[in-house]
Amino acid sequence: MNKVNELAKVLIVDDTEFNIDIIYGALEDIYDVRVAMSGPEALSLVELDPPDIILLDISMPDMDGFEVCERLKALPYAKDIPVVFISANSHLESK
Repeated sequence: MNKVNELAKVLIVDDTEFNIDIIYGALEDIYDVRVAMSGPEALSLVELDPPDIILLDISMPDMDGFEVCERLKALPYAKDIPVVFISANSHLESK
């Protein structure tokens, strides 16, 4: 957290509304939660107002979570933001 009494900012990045609803519902009372539904949208939001942590879906169309993370880590203002990968995929080989 950046300032006293300021909630930590969490960015959820997922292309599935159902997944976002679940995570958002679990965190909204504790954190300042923001949402991006694509990799490019996430990169734009991080540039405007970097979050304290990013919850990043692995499987998304156009730009998957791994590419988003690579791009984030290449940016000086975003390279130190922790990224936690999330996935609704239960297949072991996908992890």
